[in-house]
Amino acid sequence: MFTKKFISVFFTFILLLWFGVSISRTFYNFTKLFEDVKMLTLTEDQKKVVTFGSIYSFCKFTAENTPSNSNILLLSTGGKPFYFCRYELYPRKIFFARNQNEVKDKISNIKIDYLLIYQSPDPLLNDNKSPTWDLNNFKLTTIYKDKSGARGGISKR
Repeated sequence: MFTKKFISVFFTFILLLWFGVSISRTFYNFTKLFEDVKMLTLTEDQKKVVTFGSIYSFCKFTAENTPSNSNILLLSTGGKPFYFCRYELYPRKIFFARNQNEVKDKISNIKIDYLLIYQSPDPLLNDNKSPTWDLNNFKLTTIYKDKSGARGGISKR
């Protein structure tokens, strides 16, 4: 008798818990639906800026200022900018350097047309304190600025 009552109370508890969780998840999904309505009115570029941040704007800036057949060396401390730029800047060839010593090595071994310096807004990934860097064979052509200031530079060989 004790076990039948225990089982019925247990199943009632589980059923009420399941009902409560499903109601709360449904309410949460409706709130997310109304938050995403603002994304419907944005253009494709605006959606990418909201989704990816300043790296998308930097890649678009780079695409406008470099020819499509160029070899580009990207100086950035994080891997995310490299992989994102590889995708967004195709068919340009993107090479990656984490620090300024790697830049010198890659420039001597690979024919590089442009040097990009991306200064990440993430303080944990920002060892490059300047969006520009003087190098003997490269001359600064343009500086990329966003709302918070200078974030990158393009130097041409």
